[in-house]
Amino acid sequence: MDIPKLLESVKMPLKYKLLIALSTAVVILLPPALIMHFLGFSLDGVARTIIGIIFLFSAILSLLEILARLGRIFGNPLAVTIKKRAYSKGIIKNLYALTPKERMYLVPFINENSISMNMPIYDGIVKSLESLGIIQRVSSVSTPGAFMGFDYLLNRLVWDELHRNPMLIGMEQKQAKKDAKKRQMI
Repeated sequence: MDIPKLLESVKMPLKYKLLIALSTAVVILLPPALIMHFLGFSLDGVARTIIGIIFLFSAILSLLEILARLGRIFGNPLAVTIKKRAYSKGIIKNLYALTPKERMYLVPFINENSISMNMPIYDGIVKSLESLGIIQRVSSVSTPGAFMGFDYLLNRLVWDELHRNPMLIGMEQKQAKKDAKKRQMI
């Protein structure tokens, strides 16, 4: 069910929908004696049922329009946040699912304490890491010479995860701590 199309089919300002919903709610909730006093006639079961259906229909349409308006106001930032969180979880899952050869390509990033490196153009593992979102190509001009490579940037989430868990790429915990101390001394 497409809510905006449903609301389009019943074109009426929100204030009129709310007015119909409130007035029918009052008629439904009033005791029959008061209706007889104000209107001069009583409503039988069929009339009350019809009024009840009108109430439900107008109340639902009003509620849908209010939610659609709130969705336009608050929905986009919330949707972006949810997508970012899902994207982050996907990258971390991809990181843990890497093959040993793919993990070896990440070791120089940590050893050299660099978030960017030059990697060969025609390397299938580099392309695989790029497609998984682990690394991103940051230049459109390759380096000249025999190496012919592009500069690649390690994803910030991957960088943080590799520093938290150096065993992920096969580095011993002690070695990783030594490397961290060396980086702090420099």
